[in-house]
Amino acid sequence: MPFDSLTAFGWNARWADLLRDVPGHPVPGRVVRHDGVALVVAGPNGIVVAPLGARFEPEPTVGDWVAMLDGRPVVVLERSSLLRRRVEGRDSQQVLAANVDVVFVVCGLDRPVKTSRIQRGVTLASDAGAQPVIVLTKAARATNGPRVADRVGAANPGLAVIVTSVREGVGVEELRAMARDKTVALLGESGAGKSSIVNALLDKEAAAVGAVRPSDHKGRHTTTARFLHVLPGGGTLIDSPGIRSIGLSGDAEAVAERTLAPERLQAWRALDQETEMNAQRDLAASRHSPRRRRRR
Repeated sequence: MPFDSLTAFGWNARWADLLRDVPGHPVPGRVVRHDGVALVVAGPNGIVVAPLGARFEPEPTVGDWVAMLDGRPVVVLERSSLLRRRVEGRDSQQVLAANVDVVFVVCGLDRPVKTSRIQRGVTLASDAGAQPVIVLTKAARATNGPRVADRVGAANPGLAVIVTSVREGVGVEELRAMARDKTVALLGESGAGKSSIVNALLDKEAAAVGAVRPSDHKGRHTTTARFLHVLPGGGTLIDSPGIRSIGLSGDAEAVAERTLAPERLQAWRALDQETEMNAQRDLAASRHSPRRRRRR
């Protein structure tokens, strides 16, 4: 198979077949970062910066495979999956990553574990066409890890629930096994331990690990942009900034078309109501923030 140098990034026969349908004898590349006016792309000869010319649909995102001519992307190859969320308060969607096989839905045991939030992440992954895996982090800081894992597992039957404590090496091998030869994305709020997972899986300090507030165990966004890494044991990992709230997109379309199963509809309504409440809370907090008052 040509372009074997890209095998570490997930290049396989499927992408080769799709590339052959693009005229002009292009070369492939996988988007490892989107910098607005340019893409950072893993190509046959290494990592290159590919300027974006005329806009084309769909717009490339991290994880996409693109066909390139003369150093510029010209076509996004047909995606196998697309991870996205609805932007609260607006009728729009935010694309998070493409061609993801597995989504680690990450939640820290050093804070209250909300089953509804985990279910939103699971729904997002399932709607994307990826396999959700629930990852409970910071087990060494909690005494209720097994009990919480049982509760989360009961609420999400059939899904893997992995309890981890990265500093102690607990659960890391299970994560590596789940990620091997796959493209994995991490989904979770700031301070949940995603950066520690990234560093453990990469065997190096690739992501900054931030402190969390003692009052509510929430963290700042130590990761500021999505980036695709190659895993030393095989596979790729997309690191993402923390997401404060998760808006569901796919189910909203199904509700409008009246094609959603009754039990899924009931769950969607409950999750959507909570999402709206979170958006209203955040809006109220921003209106009363000291920074906003100073600008008046």
